[in-house]
This record gives sequence, structure tokens and C-alpha cells, in this order.
Amino acid sequence: MSTEKLLIDSDGSFGRRPANVPFGSLFQLVTAILSVITIVLVIHGGMRLATQDRELSTLKTAVSDYQKEVLAMKAHQEARKDAEVTFLRERVVALEAKLTSSTSANGDINLQAELGDQIDPSVTETTDDGATWRPGAVHHQRAKRAASSVTFPAGACLQGPPGIPGRDGRDGMPGRDCPCRAKDVDECASNPCQNGGTCTDGLNRYTCECVAGFTGDNCETAPLTCPSGYVQFRDKCYQFSTTQKQYNDAKAVCLAAGGHLAVAKDEATDNVLVSEIRQRGSADTWMGMSDQVQEGLWVWEDGSVLTGWSNWSTGQPDDGSSTEECAHWYPGYNFKWNDDQCYHSKYFICEVNAS
Repeated sequence: MSTEKLLIDSDGSFGRRPANVPFGSLFQLVTAILSVITIVLVIHGGMRLATQDRELSTLKTAVSDYQKEVLAMKAHQEARKDAEVTFLRERVVALEAKLTSSTSANGDINLQAELGDQIDPSVTETTDDGATWRPGAVHHQRAKRAASSVTFPAGACLQGPPGIPGRDGRDGMPGRDCPCRAKDVDECASNPCQNGGTCTDGLNRYTCECVAGFTGDNCETAPLTCPSGYVQFRDKCYQFSTTQKQYNDAKAVCLAAGGHLAVAKDEATDNVLVSEIRQRGSADTWMGMSDQVQEGLWVWEDGSVLTGWSNWSTGQPDDGSSTEECAHWYPGYNFKWNDDQCYHSKYFICEVNAS
């Protein structure tokens, strides 16, 4: 069948022309479809944004509720702590009042019973912060420690109440000053004194009387001793020579013995050494000091510089002949110190540490 139509021309004549294909309608259809798709996408995106907004709002609400719960828990914990402290204080005040009115002259008090801590030690509880504790064990141990450490002559003082559940307690408590008489425990029972020391028991203490030579709180430090042939003074040992040598030769002998020529840095040491020199015949004797390295700078043989106390004879040291560089105890000056030429031969004293 022909696609042509019978049409009337503009001049009024009839004729047949081909029908126009509806391209405009097709374009409109496509445009409409795209518009619908766009609208659907926009609606879907809006719905998704709305859903996200609702989820965000829900999350914010949950966070806010959680924060409120945390604050409420903290407030509850603080309130519980304050209540526990108040309770303990009230119990202590009540116990003190009871002790004060007691007619017992010297009796022990069962703090566990008085404080109401008769709890099964096997029972456990959980605090707000998740800690597990045994109220019976905590209160029992602290009450037992307090009860076993004090007595109450007039019922006037306490070492301290049991600790707060779930927290470390502390020994002692604030209150009025009063002399507590501790129970007498024999501290000497464990034999703390060593090396034959004698123990004397006291109130919460003991003392050790040491055998001669031993020292220390428990006589644990053995006495210092010196090699055979040495004289001991404090923690030093001194050997007096029986031969005479020049200063540097005497110095070498003492070094070989593990020491040095004797130094007398204080009056007590000087007096002891001079006394020993006199007992041995009052000989002219070298001491361990010289200014051989630097004129006028007197240095002890232990390496220290002469400062403070000294016992030079009047006008000494004078560096006579500009060659007197070694010190000695001089009998002619009543054993006060003098400087002399180091090549002279004299008796000498070696010093080592006691051990």
C-alpha cells in the first residue's frame, strides 16, 4: 500500500505527496526520557542525602548520650567515694567515743568487729571502674594489722581505719594527738646482732653492743687490721724503719710495700707518730712531704697539697742553701717540722691502709 496521501495543493488542485517522518516527535520523546532519568537520579540523590543526614543525626545523638552516661558514671563514682569516706569517718568517731567511755585500763580492741567488717573473705565485688576486690579480705587484713600494732591505755587513739574498697589505704589517720603505746614485740628474737654482738630489746627497736673492733648497726663491719710489725691508728698502719735512707730511697721502700711515706695532715696523727718516734729513741725521721716538683709548693706523698693545719717549727721551711726540699721531724726543734736536703740519710715511716 502506498505511503502517499491525497492532498489539496495551495492552488486548489489535488495531488499526492509523501508523508513526513515524525523526527521532531522522536527528539521530544528522547528528551522526555532523559528528563525522567534526571529527575529519578535527583530524587535518589536527595533520598540518600536525607538518609545520611538522619544517620549523622543519630550518631551525634548516640555520642551525646554516651558522654552524658560517662559524666553520670563519674558523678556516681565521686558520690560513692564521698559516701564511703563519710561512712568511715562516722564509724571512727563512734569507735573513738566508745573507746573513750571504756572502763578497760589496757585492753585490745577487735577493730574488725567494731567497724562492722564481718564479711565473708571469699565474696568479691566489682567497682564502677571494673576493678574486682574482696571486701572481707581487705577490711580484715587492715583491721588485723591495726589491732595487732597498738593497745589503748585509755581508749584514746587509733593507728587508722580499714582502707576504701578498691583503693590503697594508708597507715595512720588524722585525729587528735595522743601517745599510743605499741605492743612490745621482741625484736631480738631474730638474733639481728652479728659477730658475737649482744642484742638489747627496746620499744619497737633494738640495739647491738658489738665485740671490740666490730662496728655497724648490727655489728656487721669487721675490725680493720694491720700487717705484722705495723702500728695502727684509725684506718692507717705505720711501719717505723730500723735503717736510715735518703728521702727518695725511703720513698721507694714504702712504695714497694704498697704504701707511701707517712703523712700527718692533722694534729692527732702527728702526735701519735711523734710519740712512737720518741719511744724508739727520738731519731731524726723523714715524713712524706716535699717541694721537689715546685719550690714552695709542699705536697704530701699521697698526692694532696699541704693546706690547713701544719706543725712547722718557727721560721720553717726556710729552704736553707736553696736546696732543702724534704720535710722531717727534727729532734732539735722538739720534733716540729723542718725542711732539709733530700740526700741526707734518716729513719722514715711507711704508711699503708688498714684492711
